[in-house]
Amino acid sequence: LLGGAEGKGASENFVEAFFRRDRSLALPEVRHFADSPEAALPLLGLLSWNAKMLIGILKDREAGTRETKLGSFLQDRFARYTREWTLAEAISLQSALARVDFAAKQTPRDPLGTWTSLVLGFCR
Repeated sequence: LLGGAEGKGASENFVEAFFRRDRSLALPEVRHFADSPEAALPLLGLLSWNAKMLIGILKDREAGTRETKLGSFLQDRFARYTREWTLAEAISLQSALARVDFAAKQTPRDPLGTWTSLVLGFCR
């Protein structure tokens, strides 16, 4: 039970730190899930969903529209994230997540290295 709670907390901490682009907080969390496909694959899906929403919000901002709908809790969270990302960076992230997904499912690459590279590539 403790391992599951740590994993869930690590995932939440990782998502928040990653989208705030905080390398010093995101990088230590990688060790909690990278070698566990049962934790890493759902997290990858969550990251992809967040990237998709982030892209929608950034597109809305650039176009002056409001097509991406989120509840107030998520609006506050994504307002923090949009200060850290440009639309081009968020689109690049979406491509990088697809590469991580492919690496996790189709290649013998080291998962810890793959996730670490993702953090180093997008967090400051």
